Amino acid sequence: MNKLHKVGLTLGKFSPPTRGHKLMLDYGTAMCDELFVIVSGETTIPIKDRVKWLREATPSFDTVIYNDHYFDAIPEPELDERGVAIDENFWKAWVDGITQRLPKIDAVFTNDWYGEKLARLLDAKWYPIDTNRTTNPI
Repeated sequence: MNKLHKVGLTLGKFSPPTRGHKLMLDYGTAMCDELFVIVSGETTIPIKDRVKWLREATPSFDTVIYNDHYFDAIPEPELDERGVAIDENFWKAWVDGITQRLPKIDAVFTNDWYGEKLARLLDAKWYPIDTNRTTNPI
């Protein structure tokens, strides 16, 4: 395929998937040979439903929609003013989980500011996708 990156990553609750999520997925699939999508986090909508919706919304994408209870078990952290976790144990748990379960990540696509730190910790390039919600206000 020879896209810009071999393996990309995006993640979120996708509760429910939005146009902003679709934009993020579009970027990731256009730029990566393979895009992993981690669906995690507790919401009132069960994860199985969110994964099903994503699969239905992205049938032509070269994505691997991934859910692992490991990620669900990571406690919600305290956040700074931009919504970025300040707990280093939280980051260690996420990075360990990603590096132990997925191939080497080259690019991270997020519409939240935490992506900058996650990409840095994974030694990947961060692509901020509409972080200020100007293209797709939510």
